[in-house]
Parts: sequence; structure tokens; C-alpha cells
Amino acid sequence: MMVPCPHCQGANPKDAERCAWCDALLQPQTGASPVTTPEPRTVEAPSDEDSIWSEQNLLAELTGLLPSVELPPLPIVSGGTVPPVDQDQGRDADLLAEIASAPPAPPRQRGPEAPLPSGKPAGAWYGLLIGLVLLAALVPRLLEDRFPAAAQPGSGERSLWTALEELSEEKRVVVAFDYGPAASAELAPLHRALLATLRGRSVPIIALSTRPEGVAIAASAMQPQSQAGNPDADIQNGVLLGYLAGDAAGLRLAETNLPAAFAYKTASGTAWSDVPLLNGLNKLSDADAVVLLTDDLHTARRWIEQVGPWNDQLLLITNAAIAPQLEPYAASGQVAALVAGATASAALPAGEAQGGWSIASGYLAFWAVSVLAMVLGLLHSGRRRRSERR
Repeated sequence: MMVPCPHCQGANPKDAERCAWCDALLQPQTGASPVTTPEPRTVEAPSDEDSIWSEQNLLAELTGLLPSVELPPLPIVSGGTVPPVDQDQGRDADLLAEIASAPPAPPRQRGPEAPLPSGKPAGAWYGLLIGLVLLAALVPRLLEDRFPAAAQPGSGERSLWTALEELSEEKRVVVAFDYGPAASAELAPLHRALLATLRGRSVPIIALSTRPEGVAIAASAMQPQSQAGNPDADIQNGVLLGYLAGDAAGLRLAETNLPAAFAYKTASGTAWSDVPLLNGLNKLSDADAVVLLTDDLHTARRWIEQVGPWNDQLLLITNAAIAPQLEPYAASGQVAALVAGATASAALPAGEAQGGWSIASGYLAFWAVSVLAMVLGLLHSGRRRRSERR
């Protein structure tokens, strides 16, 4: 049975001593005074005089903050009078009312658009351009055998050829493939011609690279020298050392302790002492010649400054972009030979060297076709303007 609380009227069990809702005593204790219901307190609302928001209390002390300003007198307007409207204002009002009440204008009809002139040239001009494009494709093949014969090798090409003439199968050559894929169009034919020339003389080749992307190019170049079942070039005529890290510090280490620079093993993991070609090759200056193929000016300068003073046969094959900046090194004798671009093919008579002249012929043909097409286009547009004026 549930008993209501005398204070909050909440339902509670009959034997409960305190209310579960208001925690008041439900049953009077023995000897205690009876429980009386407390009267509710009434809270009087503050008067306007006692309120903190009273304007009198809030702004009582805020005096003298702003200087007093005399307000200008208000204009005296006579009641019920309307200023007169002049003639221009009345005409503007009538025009505005006419525009607001007028119906929308019908859409303007457009006439047929004139056809655009065709961008295709006339039949004779079109056939001439096709003939020029075909000529550009055939000129490299027709002239590749004539360019080397007509070329006059410079001092750099003659020095390179002289240095290669002195190499034989008893000598060892270090070839550094320090260029990336972006320069392959210009330097790849030259490195193939160089390797073909060295292999034709049975000169042992030791390949490396100080650039990570150049290791793949060196591995592809040395692949024909590998034997079946033996991917490492631990043969008598070629070996791939791999990546030489450290930039200038790596070159200094290679000049003092070449096996330590490659952790005493080749690119495939063969121990340095197990490769007969590397016996006695303790530093870069122990090689009979060092050939650098690069398209980077900073890389070429590092080789010249770190390797050149200890090796009098430092041969540089670069692209045409950085060759002029390396000419002072060649003029001062810090490098034995400096050749650039397709002109190096004049010093490399192997079959692969013709690729450089083919590229040069292609660029020459493209340049000639571009100039002819531009001249013919200007002539054709001039004749067309004159005919339209008539």
C-alpha cells in the first residue's frame, strides 16, 4: 500500500521513514515534535529604486564623459505645404511611369550567320606542306652518311680519339654514366658508340654512376657483356660496380679507397677480391682512363675537382647545353678531352656513332621545314588579304 507524502504528495511505501521524492520525514520520531509543513517563502521583486538596472543607479556617476554640444535648431516647415515640382521632374516621372507600364519588347530576330572560313589551305599549298613533312622524315636517312665525312673534328674530338687510340686490352677504363633519362636522346647514341669502340679494341670496362637514375642506364649498357647464367660482369672485359653515393665525399673516397666506396663488392653482390678485373684497382687513378658521360654541370665540376688532379686521362662527353661552361677546364688542361652533343660522333667511328648524326640531321630538317612553312603561310595569308580587299 502506498502512502502520499504530506509535503510533496509523492507516493511512498507505508513503512518508509523518508520520502523518496523530497527526503522529508514521513513518520514522526518518538519524543519529537510533530512535523509541521514549512510555509513557502515569497520573494519580493526588487523595486525600481533597488534594481541594478535602474537608470538612476547605473548612470548616477557617469557625468562629464562627453563635452556638451549645442544642437542646431530644427528647420521650421510650414504645415501642409508641398514643395513645387518643376517641369523636368514632372517629365522624368511621366517617362518612368511609361517605361514601367509598357509591355516587354519582342526579341530581335537574328539573320543567318555567315559560315566561318575554312582553316585548310588550298590544294596546292596543302600538297606542298605534306611534301615538306615527308622531306623532314627522309632527310636524316639520306644524309646520315654524308655528315661525318663533311665534319671537321675540333680539338676536343681529336683529343678523345687520341686517348682511345692508346687503349688496348691490357688497359682498364672507368666509365661513369652520370646522366638521366631526359638526356638519353643526346647522350645514349654517344655512350653506345663509346662502348662499341672500346669493345672493338677489347678494352675492359668498369661502369659506375654517382646518380641513382644512372645506375639503370649503366646496367642496360653493360648487359651485353654478361654471360648466360652469370648476371654479374665478373668477366675479363667488363664489370658493373653500381651506385657511388656521397657526391664529392664519395668521389674523394673512391680516389683513396675504391673498394671501400662500394662496400668491397660489385652491383650483384660479388666480392671485390673474386673479380679478376678488379685486382690492383684500389683507387680511380689506378685506371688508365676515366670517361664521364653527364648532362649536369655540377656533376661534371665535382669529377674535375675531385678526380682530375690525380688522373691525367679524364675524358668528358656532355650534352651541348653545359659544354660552353666547361670550356675553361679544357683550355687549362684539367681535362684531357671535352666533346659535346652530336659532334662527339666524329671522334667515335663505330657504327653506333651515326645515331648522333641522324639526330642532328633530324633537327636540321625540322628547322628547315618550320621556316619554310612559316614563310609559305605568310605569303598565303598576304595573298588572301589582298584578294578580300578587292
